[in-house]
This record gives sequence, C-alpha cells and structure tokens, in this order.
Amino acid sequence: MAAHPESIGEASRPHLGRAEALSRLRDCYAVVVAGKTVRKHLYFNLPAAQRAVTRAKDRGATAHLVLVRLVPVDHRQLDQLDEAVSADA
Repeated sequence: MAAHPESIGEASRPHLGRAEALSRLRDCYAVVVAGKTVRKHLYFNLPAAQRAVTRAKDRGATAHLVLVRLVPVDHRQLDQLDEAVSADA
C-alpha cells in the first residue's frame, strides 16, 4: 500500500527552529550596483557578494558591498514601524 504524498513530504522536510532561522540571517551582505539603474541585491555569504561586486565592476558599473543586519519584526508591530518611517519622511 502506497503512502500518501503529504506524509512523505512532511517526513522528509528538515526541521528549522526559530533560533536557527535567525542565526542563518545574522550575517548578510548587500550589494548596491549603479549602472544604467541602481540595483540592490542581498547575499547570505561573503564570497557570493564579492563575486557580484567584481562582475559589476567588470561591466563598468559602480558597486559597493555593505554588511547589513536583518532584524526580525513582529507582524503586530508593522503599523507602528510604518508610522515611524512615514514621520521621518
């Protein structure tokens, strides 16, 4: 008798706890490329971000790599965050 696909999918999915998820987002790298337009990219490891900067510069664009920190925000606080951003604008 064959197992239901849902059972197979659920059993094969690795478990990722909240703390581990947050630790995986601890170090992020933003690359800002100014060529014909300004583009922003987010990378989760330094070598990939450095390669992106090199490729952009090889194309003749200006590129900057910036270490950024992602901060989790409780969805219930989004209205307050939106108000604070609007007040600063």
